[in-house]
Amino acid sequence: MELIPWGQLPKSQIDPEKIEEAIARMIVEHNNDPNAHTEEGQSLYAHKTAEVIQHAVESIVADKIKNFEIEPNKLNWDMPYIDSHFESLENIVWDKRGDAYCDLWCGLGGLRISATRTQDGGFELYNQLIGFQTRWEKNPVFQTRLEVVASSGTTQYWGIGTRYFDEILYTRAGFQVKNGKLYAMTAWVDDNEIEHEYREEITGIDYSKSQTYRVEVYKDKNEIKYYINNILKKTITNYLPWNEGMYGPIGCFGFVIDPIGAGSPKFYIERFAVVQNP
Repeated sequence: MELIPWGQLPKSQIDPEKIEEAIARMIVEHNNDPNAHTEEGQSLYAHKTAEVIQHAVESIVADKIKNFEIEPNKLNWDMPYIDSHFESLENIVWDKRGDAYCDLWCGLGGLRISATRTQDGGFELYNQLIGFQTRWEKNPVFQTRLEVVASSGTTQYWGIGTRYFDEILYTRAGFQVKNGKLYAMTAWVDDNEIEHEYREEITGIDYSKSQTYRVEVYKDKNEIKYYINNILKKTITNYLPWNEGMYGPIGCFGFVIDPIGAGSPKFYIERFAVVQNP
């Protein structure tokens, strides 16, 4: 909008408007003009016609996109991706340690894992090792919706990688319930093949009810982010598995009850998903 110099504006001896008031009025008129800055070479014109529109990173959120607007050809199919509602347990492995006994009930849209033991034992569920393998350098993301039934002396874990009872050498990162408390955690094995864990407590979450848990790995930034119900709860920047352990994760996910402890600890898992960069 072209601004006419004050001296060229028509004058009126009966108009009480002051210069400051006139300026304020013209600013309001400009702000209300839907065509302001839309001429060629001006800012809104460049914004509307640019091949790439620059916005802050992660500034576009879900509620700005209409339902059913994302088409499959807009997705990056190069990214390895699994999204399971437990249509079956084919290609999923479960293993026991010690005196463990486990029941699995699988139905479309849910899996229940119930574990007991007579002496000492553990249970883990993970994917066939000839399939999808997560790599820390590919910044994997794991997400699941589940509820946890804990019992005395039980430790329950879910996240990227598993313990792998056959050969406990691998790293992992996820959530853990231990002694009745919920943690964000990492785990690794040192050169002497001794497993270590680092954990930070998460409060205010009732893990006995269904919650959505997500682990986002950023090896390039040296951090792991832990979300519950899309709210960031923890960011771990120390004791990162790729800095501490000998090997990367094995498999792409793990659900572990070890030790089983007293009683009958359980997982009620609705679904899980894993994705990583190509």
